[in-house]
Amino acid sequence: LAAAARASLEQRALRLAHAQARLRGPRTEVAAQRLEAGARGLQRAGEAALARLAERLERAAAAIDLVSPQAVLARGYAIVHDADGRVVRAGSDVARGDALSVTLAQGGLEVEVRATLPAR
Repeated sequence: LAAAARASLEQRALRLAHAQARLRGPRTEVAAQRLEAGARGLQRAGEAALARLAERLERAAAAIDLVSPQAVLARGYAIVHDADGRVVRAGSDVARGDALSVTLAQGGLEVEVRATLPAR
């Protein structure tokens, strides 16, 4: 019984050794190299995609900044509100003596209309 168990154990050890040798064979090495190369390629592709998205986000943020109310005010424009807080878009929206609030890039003004002028 002991001899049969020893023979079975030796046979299994031999099969295990053959299986390990096959796993370490050239096909396994090639597959491992391909897997590593693929992983490196995926990492590079992911990094490149993130870089493109970051650049796109920066361009979008810059475009938004160009049209932000504060940027428009910084270029010399003003926002004028009437006494009810409505934005004044035309001289014909106000009359002589009306009180207006003017928002500038830095600070503001409280003014009174002395005269209105026709549109150009």
